[in-house]
Amino acid sequence: MRLGVARYFTDYDSPEAWVDLVKKAGHRAAVAPVDETAADDVVAAYRKAAEANDIVIAEVGVWKNTCSDDEAVRKANMAIAKAKLHLADRIGARCAVNIVGERTKRGAADDLTEEAFERAVEVVREILDDVQPQRARYCLETMPYMLPDSVEMYERMRLAIDRPGFGVHCDPANFLHSPRNYHASGAIIRHFFEVLGPHILSCHAKDVVLNPALLVRFEEVAPGQGGQDWRTYVREINRLDPEMPLIIEHLRTDEAYADATAYLRGIEAEAG
Repeated sequence: MRLGVARYFTDYDSPEAWVDLVKKAGHRAAVAPVDETAADDVVAAYRKAAEANDIVIAEVGVWKNTCSDDEAVRKANMAIAKAKLHLADRIGARCAVNIVGERTKRGAADDLTEEAFERAVEVVREILDDVQPQRARYCLETMPYMLPDSVEMYERMRLAIDRPGFGVHCDPANFLHSPRNYHASGAIIRHFFEVLGPHILSCHAKDVVLNPALLVRFEEVAPGQGGQDWRTYVREINRLDPEMPLIIEHLRTDEAYADATAYLRGIEAEAG
């Protein structure tokens, strides 16, 4: 697998400086080093630098709500999602990854309805039909409070969207959202790869810990500090594609990213 981190956005001013940061961290993957406002020549320069230095640009993060009931919000975010998918295609990224987004507020019941499913399918189709990506794919990240929230729902959405430009993104921490799932993470990860494996383009690395309070509560932690079955996850990634990018995210310092990188390299050596 190719490790990378969700970082590097303010620490460089040229493709050469960006490559140097990635290499010094010991990584062979990265998130997109520029955003959708970058000029074509700048995007091309970073793409060429990545290719020349064996760095896979794993993904362009979208993270915009494209299913809001607020038409103005949805329209603006759809434009951004399309621009970011276009960037992914231009810069040579494997995918642009987004969440579906909430209709009204995060955690509302209407984000898990059949109507929400139909809207998400319609939205993704529009993005793909307008952009017509040639290389990159558009993916959704699993989430605990919006679709897709399970392996079966992801596969159902993939089949319903029915576009060659749609792919799959994997972040197991996001679907370990019940004590039952949390304690069966290895089996769930294996099931994800069994059902969706051929379509997976990029993966995220973060962990989750179950707080032993009366009511169920989960907290995000660094890889190895929670209950996720990392040996199974790393083994499934490498079995599917040894060149698969695994992007470590949401850590606060370079030292924390370095520690997570070392932990995952150790798991990879153990997992074989």
